[in-house]
Amino acid sequence: MLLVATFAAYWPSLSAGFIWDDDDYVTNNVAIRSSSGLVSIWTKPGTTVQYYPMVFTTFWLEYRMWNLNPAGYHATNILLHALCALLFSLVLRQLGVPGAVLSAFAFALHPVCVESVAWVTERKNVLSTVFYLSSALVFLKTYDLEKGGLRNPRRWRWYVVSLVLFTLALLSKTVTCTLPVAILIVIWWKRGRLLLRDFLFVLPMLSLGAALGAMTIWMEQHVVGARHIDLGLSIPGRFAVAGRAIYFYLSKLVWPAGLTFIYPRWTVEMDPGWQLAVPVSVAAAICVLGALRHRLGRSPAATLLLFIVTLSPALGFVDVFPMRYSFVADHFQYLAMLSPLALGGALLARAGQERALRFLPGWARLAGLAAVGLILAVLTNRQSRVYADPQTLWADTLKKNPSAWLAHNNLGHILLQQGKAADALRHFEEALRLNPESVEAMVSLGFARAGAGELEEAVRLYRRALEIWPSNSLCLTNLGAALHRQGKLEEAKDAFWRALDARPDRAEHHRNLGLVLAQTGELERAITGYEQAVKRAPRNVLFRVEFARLLARAGRPGESREHYLIARSTAVEEADFGAVDTIDREVADLGR
Repeated sequence: MLLVATFAAYWPSLSAGFIWDDDDYVTNNVAIRSSSGLVSIWTKPGTTVQYYPMVFTTFWLEYRMWNLNPAGYHATNILLHALCALLFSLVLRQLGVPGAVLSAFAFALHPVCVESVAWVTERKNVLSTVFYLSSALVFLKTYDLEKGGLRNPRRWRWYVVSLVLFTLALLSKTVTCTLPVAILIVIWWKRGRLLLRDFLFVLPMLSLGAALGAMTIWMEQHVVGARHIDLGLSIPGRFAVAGRAIYFYLSKLVWPAGLTFIYPRWTVEMDPGWQLAVPVSVAAAICVLGALRHRLGRSPAATLLLFIVTLSPALGFVDVFPMRYSFVADHFQYLAMLSPLALGGALLARAGQERALRFLPGWARLAGLAAVGLILAVLTNRQSRVYADPQTLWADTLKKNPSAWLAHNNLGHILLQQGKAADALRHFEEALRLNPESVEAMVSLGFARAGAGELEEAVRLYRRALEIWPSNSLCLTNLGAALHRQGKLEEAKDAFWRALDARPDRAEHHRNLGLVLAQTGELERAITGYEQAVKRAPRNVLFRVEFARLLARAGRPGESREHYLIARSTAVEEADFGAVDTIDREVADLGR
């Protein structure tokens, strides 16, 4: 039933395409296309945009099953989400929490989950949660929560299985590093106190989480680019953001209205003043619930603690790249929402047993729950449609958040591809007006200016962007292209070198440098650049043809003909008959 309900709610996703960031994760990811890429995914951090080898392994396998057909990737995400819901119910049953099935269905159908399920890039959320819950379930079956220690001394191997599953969760997304703390909170909820042996049993998990968490932070800083951003937050400001985020996420769980891809970014001064009352109220709530545990039970306090601890990696205490756009996002609370939903399901189950509701027949209570489930499913179905394609996504974002400069920027690129240059220019200018320090907006506006022939203005914008982010490879590439059009080959060469140094995995950076080196007479170095380009983009007909021309120019006709034939074969497969005619003419000229 969970599987059927989940697929019904997410049915629009099966006909959706790829959206933002899916190029880095799937469509332009060389590692998943190469047969040797699987080894690089695991052994060479930096091969992929984040060191989440389990996620990219699934993409590597799927590429061999359905190439770049997005339906397969979306179906896998939906299936994993349904599996998460099932595992969630099993964990709650193991803990003796009433209403486990209700909580599982609420999680499967809640519209806040759409961003994690309908967005291919967020495979890391659904996959890591599968391993997180599997690890928790095995641990809870192995560990005696009442007395501490293993239920049976011979269960050591299952404890090891739990550690392995936890490691797989970390290798899918390191937000799961909060599991050992969550386990300690659950033990306190069950027993009312913690023993030294409890800490000893979760210590290996804490060590693994710290190690892989440090790796993720390093990747965020040096690969994703977080070191080039300044959130402008003081220590008090970060606490203010964290407090507001906690209330924001709880409100979206209770009333999931106005869900959007990018929420308005709050203004938090270096001295947040009154905003510090928000995190203080959160701390006060924890203290009050803890003090009232003998009257209310430990469940409310444990629920709030679990929610906050699981959210902690995304509360603004550590800079992550998406916080340039907004301090909150629906996918940040995918894992954390489990504890409030567990409490909600338990309260509903208990309410159904109360004398005040016993006068209602069973079918009426079931009908009420089914109505709530249907409402959630309809909301999820509607929200899934927002993720149909990039244009739909960004248009919906601007409808709900007109100040989303990133949405203006990305929608501008789509309009530019559609030949609507004037409309695109307005979006780029609006993006830069909303965020005058946005490198992306400067680069986009520069690209539009260059397309209109305003090369000097484009170069000015690119150089201004590089003052903020000196190693931005896209900006360096565009700067090199503009300088190349101006005939400034040495300056263009320097820009292309810097772009290649910033992102050596990009085929186009090797090609661009090879192109300029060939024009400055450095043929051997140009050939080396093109060799790397066609190695990373073997099906790029243009790169292959340019390489063949370069080899012919270098007096290597045999190798040139070989690459022409490879390019022709690819062009035929892609029905690019104009390229086929060009290749045939050039091969004939090569023979003469």
